[in-house]
Amino acid sequence: MKAVVAPQEPEAAEVILRRCRECGVEPRFATRDAEVESMCGDGRLRVRLRTARDVYAGVCLALRGRHQLTNAAVAVALAESLAEDSFHITREHVVAGLEAAEHAGRLELDARRTPALLLDGAHNPAGARALRAYLDEFAGGKVTLVFGAMRDKALAEIGAILFPAAEHLVLTEPRNPRAASVAELLRAVPARSASSTIALAPSSRDALTIARAHTPPGGTVCVTGSLYLVGEVKGLLETGGENF
Repeated sequence: MKAVVAPQEPEAAEVILRRCRECGVEPRFATRDAEVESMCGDGRLRVRLRTARDVYAGVCLALRGRHQLTNAAVAVALAESLAEDSFHITREHVVAGLEAAEHAGRLELDARRTPALLLDGAHNPAGARALRAYLDEFAGGKVTLVFGAMRDKALAEIGAILFPAAEHLVLTEPRNPRAASVAELLRAVPARSASSTIALAPSSRDALTIARAHTPPGGTVCVTGSLYLVGEVKGLLETGGENF
């Protein structure tokens, strides 16, 4: 049995290697020789990855965000490992996969809309940090954040990461019994929030309407905090046409 492992800090790598030995698993670490060559636009990266087997240069990753460089390295290591085990996976297959991969609700951008709409189901601090990094680098500061989350999440920590990035903040409740109320979400707003307006919306439909009204044409409406909320919004978009 084999395991593909993302690049790790030395302490973490030591634990992983020890566990692999205990379980009789052969570890394969993804390459650290990975770099961004340029930007393809809207947060997608043109990257270069060098492995022991090949060099993948000029690959424009379909998935957005700088954290996708590590994910791409893991995907390449997995594909190469399978190819060595007689799976028919060519270099062309690897490149095509990296340039076509889709992950609904994860930095999913619809730039055809005015304002642009970004869907990201970040529901933990790590996901929130990845989204915040993307917003800081690519959203240009004109961000309206539509946020709804489950009450068992780290609301204050996630809010501290994301809410300062929003010029306007719209808090709402996904249709789920575990959803935090807007009152609970409001308590997660940092005392010195950078948002110029904070609105409370009883539904995702109302939240979208408010968000669009507050966002200039060159801005971005970002829906986040829960994959349940993202799913609701995607359903509204599919049935609501240009009303949203």
